Amino acid sequence: MIRVSAASVRERSVFRTGFACLAALAVSACSSTPVSRPLTEALQCLPPDTQAVAGIYLERIRGKESFSRLPPAWLFVLDPFRNAGLVLLAYNGSDLLVIASGRFPSAPPGVVLLTPELAVGGSPAAIRAATRQHAAGRTGMPDLMAHLTPVINRDLWALVRGGTRLPLPGNSANLNRLLALTEYTAASATWDSRIRLEADGHCAAPESALQLEERLRALITLASSAVKAPDLRSLLSSVELRRDGSLVHLTLLAGPQAIQQLLGF
Repeated sequence: MIRVSAASVRERSVFRTGFACLAALAVSACSSTPVSRPLTEALQCLPPDTQAVAGIYLERIRGKESFSRLPPAWLFVLDPFRNAGLVLLAYNGSDLLVIASGRFPSAPPGVVLLTPELAVGGSPAAIRAATRQHAAGRTGMPDLMAHLTPVINRDLWALVRGGTRLPLPGNSANLNRLLALTEYTAASATWDSRIRLEADGHCAAPESALQLEERLRALITLASSAVKAPDLRSLLSSVELRRDGSLVHLTLLAGPQAIQQLLGF
């Protein structure tokens, strides 16, 4: 079984890397594309205690140059799901659950097949929770499904409940302070040789949104004064930030390596 523990450093690293890029962001762009059957079945595996979920459409990005430049830890965890078209990463505050949709002639190592086209991996407790939820035939987090609609057809996307504390290292730990100001945070990215992230932080009141905007601007200013690498300066100069009522919207454009450097990986 795949375990998220001190003994599984590389598996913990993939969670950190994926969520560090996405955790404190949320997209505002709308999508009218219907939810596919594979995605619907994958979402049905999400247990009620899910605090954060991210999706990666491997079928879209696997052949792109930037995919080969992902951190080795990320590639290591995704390797058992090499036949997957879509992978979900779900976090409940302690365990990481991996849900993969694709064609699996046999179960990958440490993974349980719920159907020939649906696999789950993680700690034994995470796998049991996903199996029970799948058998129920519905997702365990219906309250967040409406918030996912604008983002779930993007190459990468994520949704995080407000106040969730993600186990993020280095500079990326600052994202938890930002999440505390939101009711929920959703994110998406368009993946190519450069990655375009678009984000919305949804706050309970305009006052919280103002505080979120101010903290984001302070972090951007601090980072801009500290970095010297040209690619990081280019990333920071691409950031666009605006506030509308209780919503804070952020976009940036950068290569995957620059994002990792900025967040301290």
